[in-house]
Parts: sequence; structure tokens; C-alpha cells
Amino acid sequence: TAGASVRAEEPRAVSVDRVAVRFISSETGGSQRPAFLTERELAFGARLESLFEDSDAPYVHQDRFVRDALDRHIARTMLSELLVQRGVEPPDLLRLVDDARSELVARVGGEERLVGAMRAEGFDEIELRETLKRRIRAGYYIDRAIHSILSPSEDEAKEAFHALTHPFKSTRYEDSRAAFLKWLAHERIRTAELEFYQVARSRVRIIFPAS
Repeated sequence: TAGASVRAEEPRAVSVDRVAVRFISSETGGSQRPAFLTERELAFGARLESLFEDSDAPYVHQDRFVRDALDRHIARTMLSELLVQRGVEPPDLLRLVDDARSELVARVGGEERLVGAMRAEGFDEIELRETLKRRIRAGYYIDRAIHSILSPSEDEAKEAFHALTHPFKSTRYEDSRAAFLKWLAHERIRTAELEFYQVARSRVRIIFPAS
């Protein structure tokens, strides 16, 4: 009908992204330069945390995934800002982003699952790559300024391969070494981020905007 045709042509409502959290720390520039985390960023981060735990399970919103995503975003922002203040960048950053994206695809159970999570939260490829850059900068700062995490010795890597639970347990170390080392670097970054944040938390002021 004519009425149905008019309704079909009406533009769909589009949700406007909002600030979920504002946070202040000396690492990010103090009260003069508050940092922000949007609702879409937080929701996408929570989806990733869920997929990291069980890539085969359907996503169910849980407060713990949101808390983990929030803590990680704040930690990575602080750490990456510390690296920026040093005036350096990880070498070959664009290649590292490509590697990090490939590792992320493997970790969440495939390209389709990653794209599905992005689509669900209206997250695009540019935003994903910016998120990965933040993670890489944070890890690079930890590795250079706090303690070495990105370049384990061969003995350390083999020990971790046999001691940890990881996706390559059914393979030989020699056959999956390259992929395992990327996985191990990600795990070490995730652990170091939260260790840093636990120490730094008292210096961070977190503001949740009024509804």
C-alpha cells in the first residue's frame, strides 16, 4: 500500500554514541585532559572479553565482562600515553597491528565472530585498528619501561608452551611456534596491564556521567 511504501522509505533511527566513562590520571594529562570511553567501545570490549573466555558460547551481557573491559581500557590508555610522552612508537607499528588483528581473529574463534561482534556494537575497522594500536603501545611501554614481556628466551617460551593452557596444546612446539609466541605476547600484555592498573588505581578518578 501507499502507507507501507512511505513507512519503508522512512530512515531508521540511529543510536548516537555517548560517553560511558570519563577518567582522569596524571598519566593521561590530569584534570586538564580527561580521557573518555564511549558506550560502543565499552560494549565491544565486553564482547571481546566474553569471546576470550569461550569463543563458542553466545554473548551474554555480564557485569564482569564490562568491568574487565573498563579496567583494560583505562590501563591501556595510561600506558600508551606514557609511551607517547617518551616520544617513541613501536617499530613497524602497522605490521604489528596486522599481526595483532590476525591473533585476535584466532583468539575469538574466527573472522566471522570478530566481524559479528563489531557489527553488533557498530564498531568499524578503523576503530578496531585504533584499539589494537593502543594495546600494542601499552605492551611496548611495559616491555621497555617496566619489565620484559615481548621477547621471551627460547627456553622460557618452551616452558610456557608446556605449562600453560592454550589453543596449541594438540600440536608440537616447533610446528606452532610463531602463532604460540603471538598468543603468549598477548597473554603477557593482558596480565601486565592489570598488574599495572592495580597499582595505579588509587591515582585514577573515574566519573560516570549521570543518566
